Amino acid sequence: MAMYIVLTGTTGVGKSTLTRRLASKYHFQAFYEHLDDNPYLPEYYAGHGKTVCFEMQTYFLGQRVSQQKEIEKILQTGTNVIHDRSIYEDFHIFATHQYNLGYMSERQFENYRRLFFTVTDLLYPPDLVIYLHASTERLLAQIQQRGREYEQSIDLVYLSQINELYEEWLERLESGPVKMPIFPVDVCQQDLADRDFEDFCEALEQRMFTRRERFSFRA
Repeated sequence: MAMYIVLTGTTGVGKSTLTRRLASKYHFQAFYEHLDDNPYLPEYYAGHGKTVCFEMQTYFLGQRVSQQKEIEKILQTGTNVIHDRSIYEDFHIFATHQYNLGYMSERQFENYRRLFFTVTDLLYPPDLVIYLHASTERLLAQIQQRGREYEQSIDLVYLSQINELYEEWLERLESGPVKMPIFPVDVCQQDLADRDFEDFCEALEQRMFTRRERFSFRA
């Protein structure tokens, strides 16, 4: 099977941009998350989060499972895949955050948790997780700059909470029973959209050196 790389990180950190650049440079098949076609999002952002949150998260999970099965079929053909955001963030970051806010009841959260682990235990895990991290101030500035209407209500408190959940999740990945190799990148220190991109690629290739027998960097 070919190489499967996932980019993770908080909203606005630059995952989609880096996914496109890496896919172009190394001839990966790129996959992106689908947000616009979730029918629950308008109600959620209209202030009905507690009413639709469980259904919204379950819908997202179903979308991601379908996408993961498509990814696995492509990997089996020998095509390398790079993925903008993983299915694992649905539970460990976003559903957990909704539960912490009180938007999901304990019973709903437990049902979601059981469903999540049932389906993800059957999936092929990523060979590498590239974690993009930035300060909350940097994230907010980038979100405002790109101007997506549904993101304009995001504030520093939300970004700080999500960043903290990412740190906790990645710590569990490194120490837990199911380990995924993690490549952390501070985007406040590196300009991945311009001058530091090639340096980043060199570091990525070194990071993956031990897997070269099953992964070909075709620049």
